[in-house]
Amino acid sequence: MIFGLVLLSNENYPELCLVADKPSAYSKPVPIRLLRTTSSAAHLVSNEEGVLVSVDPQDRGLIIEPMFPGKLYLTPNLPEKPGYSVNKIKIIEISEHEYNVFYDRTSRGWEAWNPNNKTY
Repeated sequence: MIFGLVLLSNENYPELCLVADKPSAYSKPVPIRLLRTTSSAAHLVSNEEGVLVSVDPQDRGLIIEPMFPGKLYLTPNLPEKPGYSVNKIKIIEISEHEYNVFYDRTSRGWEAWNPNNKTY
């Protein structure tokens, strides 16, 4: 699945969303603000893709991890590849429509996500 900003039809601002990489008939972008943490359930993005959601107790950031065999890609997409895959992302809401987003690619720690940086 792909993580990025999506302008939904009923919003004035782009929303941080998960979008199915392998969409099904009922797939649509899933706004991050609607995800809930649970100890026993996964959020399905499509028939083949799901995520587990938890909260970091240190900074209350929302941690999203793809379920195997799904992969989570960060945007922007490049013509030759769909972004780059990450193990998990963490979103910290600063204010309405403003977030700090971090990703972990190698289980070595969090790195800040800058969608304008195209050096990956």
